[in-house]
Amino acid sequence: MDFNLDELNLTGADELHANHEFYLDRAAASGIPPEKAVADLSDNPFDQSKGKNVILDISTTRNITEGLLAINLRDNSSGMTEDHASEAIIHGSRVIRDMNCYGIYGLGMKDSAAALGKRLSFMTKSVDDHTVIGGWDLSVKTNSSMGFSGKVQKASPEASKEFIAMLKKEYKTDHGTEIIIDKLHPKIKKLSNFERDLASVLGRTHRELIKSGRMLIKVNGQTVKPISPILDHDTICRNKTPIPVGTEEIKVNTFWRTKYSPSGAGRGPIEPNVVNQGYSIILEDSNGIGREIGFTQNIGGFHPHNDYNGFFVEVRVPRGLVNLITPTSDKSRFIIDAAIEQKIWEITEPFRRKPTKTRSTSGVIRVPRPAGPPPIYTSPIEVNIAPVSTVLSELADTLKLVNARFEYHLLNSPTSKFNKQISPVSTKIDEILATIISP
Repeated sequence: MDFNLDELNLTGADELHANHEFYLDRAAASGIPPEKAVADLSDNPFDQSKGKNVILDISTTRNITEGLLAINLRDNSSGMTEDHASEAIIHGSRVIRDMNCYGIYGLGMKDSAAALGKRLSFMTKSVDDHTVIGGWDLSVKTNSSMGFSGKVQKASPEASKEFIAMLKKEYKTDHGTEIIIDKLHPKIKKLSNFERDLASVLGRTHRELIKSGRMLIKVNGQTVKPISPILDHDTICRNKTPIPVGTEEIKVNTFWRTKYSPSGAGRGPIEPNVVNQGYSIILEDSNGIGREIGFTQNIGGFHPHNDYNGFFVEVRVPRGLVNLITPTSDKSRFIIDAAIEQKIWEITEPFRRKPTKTRSTSGVIRVPRPAGPPPIYTSPIEVNIAPVSTVLSELADTLKLVNARFEYHLLNSPTSKFNKQISPVSTKIDEILATIISP
């Protein structure tokens, strides 16, 4: 459905919050990747639906000369009331959010939309309220000191009727939300592979919701498939250790991944690399289904290295403990409670390196390990006796022949020093052989 903010009459609109322009300008320059910004917006319909199954359709508008022009998100969620919609465009919501929601910081719509473009338009119809239209336009200046324009109001009867008809046709329901972000920032307009990259980010971020059937996402009509950093690999689970926190616990699951086969990518296996080693932070609901809120390589003393290419950790945080993890402004890093971060590091540090499988075959020597529990990646030294003993025996026989030849030709000669050099070597080899072959 096409709609705009004309009926809101944004010119001269009331200032919603004293610091809105500052916050939104900061969000626009925050460096949030555009795909992650849309992924954050995709939390809203699920939160609004209180765990019910959600359909989210994302579409883009392009032209040849200007590139990407607009991003549209439409869903069959329970929608927003007028009060809720007003809070949704205020930076740092003052409403106490349900801890069963993914978006609990009150930043999602504000930061994410402003990171993409200057204008946000939305229309929403809740289960229990009338149709509401709202948004802001950062390119429209007002007479207020901060120069911010934004407004929420009841939609006109004609707009409401058209919106509800669209919802009934698309989703067989009379409630939902549609968001349009346009006047996109120049760097966003130039993204030629935005739709492909967006599908990949959404598939990974919401992999568990998609796999469980609780969320169906489409990008320009194409269904987004779940992308699992665990299930799409040949993976070994190396350790599962919970961290008790009050009556709840943070689950720390450590894996080693070998080859990676991207879901639906039509490509062969890919070896893990430095980029995809690290820690996946997952916000988990009471049913054990989570949403990846971020991926980081900044935990404790971890530093990416080629020796750790298969190292991957899931840190599963129950929603009731989400206050222990706060994202930075660009959401590329997380500020984790110091005690929890240290514990995560202590649990996972022994498993950074590739595990070595031991073999139980004849002709293998196992060197005894030091006392105490060794790290799992420490492997026994394996030496195949047959080739080594053969080579040493042949070498010893050769040296003995050489030694005998010198003794025969150079007996009582001043040059018999060669005998003194060769004899100790052959004797030492005999000692080594006796040590290896003896039971």
